[in-house]
Amino acid sequence: MSTAIQLPFRCSRRVEFADTDAAGIVHFSSYFRYMEFAEAAFFRRLGWPLLEQRDDGAYGFPRIHTEARYKAPLFFEDEVHIELNIQTLEHSRIHYEFSFEKAVAGSHLTVATGTMRVVYVKRGTDLAKLVPVDIPPSWRNQLQALITQ
Repeated sequence: MSTAIQLPFRCSRRVEFADTDAAGIVHFSSYFRYMEFAEAAFFRRLGWPLLEQRDDGAYGFPRIHTEARYKAPLFFEDEVHIELNIQTLEHSRIHYEFSFEKAVAGSHLTVATGTMRVVYVKRGTDLAKLVPVDIPPSWRNQLQALITQ
């Protein structure tokens, strides 16, 4: 684990044209992709695979619940700053909280907030069956250390 990582984890991205609706405002569904973007950046920083293929099956973190609250619009070419925090950590689940901000007149305006709950699963040879499994202990210990910093 990198010593520079801490919670909340922050990353940024520019709003793409494909993220917007016919009015030029970021489509509500884009915020869910932004949550996944932040989660992937967080895992990348930790040096962990978000999806992993092993000899005994595939492992990953499907979503079991997501929600978002919208406070102000984002537009094409805006830079959105995403903050990821962990609200709770269980044996096989992580509950993330997100905040989305943009710079306005020298300060930051919160444009949305969201949550995402994921569960660590194994997918074996039966592709339709996902089995919850414990998050690897070394990962869970590192996440817990970040939470309690």
